[in-house]
Amino acid sequence: MSASRTPGSPGARDRELLGQFIQAVSPVRPEAASAFVAAFQPRTVSSGALFAEAGVLALQVGFLVRGTLRCFFLTEQGDEYTKDFFRPLSFVAAPSSLFGRQPSTVSIVALERSELLVADGDALERLYDAHPDLGRFGRKVIERVYSEREQKEYELAVLDAEARYRRFQQRHPDLEERLRPADVASYLGITPMQLSRVKRKLRA
Repeated sequence: MSASRTPGSPGARDRELLGQFIQAVSPVRPEAASAFVAAFQPRTVSSGALFAEAGVLALQVGFLVRGTLRCFFLTEQGDEYTKDFFRPLSFVAAPSSLFGRQPSTVSIVALERSELLVADGDALERLYDAHPDLGRFGRKVIERVYSEREQKEYELAVLDAEARYRRFQQRHPDLEERLRPADVASYLGITPMQLSRVKRKLRA
């Protein structure tokens, strides 16, 4: 019997978490919420494995239940630029591929064993069309993503390296120990050497 269909199984508990998340973001009728949750299936992504790969279509949406994912792209020089991190109770996707129907510009890799619920993007679009309250929920999620993106762009443009690093520590207090310094530095828009100087200053 599939673990995702067994009452009390991790899959069932994860779906319950997703249902709670939906209602916390925007009230949805029970039948619509149930249809949305039923579209997702459990998936485990091993540490170092990819959820999405640059250059490949990525038409699925994940809801991260446990673990940590890193979203990055490669510069023309071949360096990795960390765009974002995904933590539990967040949706995971490669928007340029999901909405633009083109190969993904980013890769999304698991930093540790991560457990998600995953659904086909087209199936979710059909549910949004069929249930207006789910459509409102989807818009709320997108609004949240764009708000967070705008905040990061503001910080990159206005704050100095030390202030950006402090904000990073406040938002992700337990994350840095799992990352390479180069990942943290690229996320903050600074060099590893600058990051090292900031850390030495804060320790002094």
